Amino acid sequence: MDTSEILQGIRNGDQQMIRKIYQANRDKFQVWALKNYAVAPEEIPDIFQEVVLAFYRNVVSGKIDQLESSISTYLFAVGKNLLLKKLDQQKKKLKLEATYVEKEEVERENSNKESSNLKEAVKAALGSLKAPCNKIISLYYYKEYSIEAIQHQLGYKSEATVRNQKKRCMQYLRNAVQDLSKAGKL
Repeated sequence: MDTSEILQGIRNGDQQMIRKIYQANRDKFQVWALKNYAVAPEEIPDIFQEVVLAFYRNVVSGKIDQLESSISTYLFAVGKNLLLKKLDQQKKKLKLEATYVEKEEVERENSNKESSNLKEAVKAALGSLKAPCNKIISLYYYKEYSIEAIQHQLGYKSEATVRNQKKRCMQYLRNAVQDLSKAGKL
């Protein structure tokens, strides 16, 4: 059977013709695609199915009434275009993913730098605090003493006095960190 008879059969609704074309070219297409294109093997059957479907639609719609080449050559040419399109999409996806990962790393790095700078600023500001503030904050936040323990350690009359003093000290510390930040020392 020649190509024009096959095309006419497909136009007349002979589904057997399209099945024969599919079966005759499927394995050859898969081997060719694996050899020439870096596409995942599990994607090739879907791509080939798209190729045959495009061929079928073009024949039925009248876009193809005759072929200058064999049907196999036509299928492989359409397949080549679909494979290249698929590879292009994969490249774009990889670039997008790489950009996203790179952006995340930069943000994480910046966050780590900011955190490190803040720690340094707090440390510097804490060093600039005068007694008893530096002692209260150090005992409460670094050594994790309770308010009651600080009261006994530093000789305050009540826990309320320690709480009020700690509150004032924290405000001094915040102001000192802000001053360092404004002065560009962060």
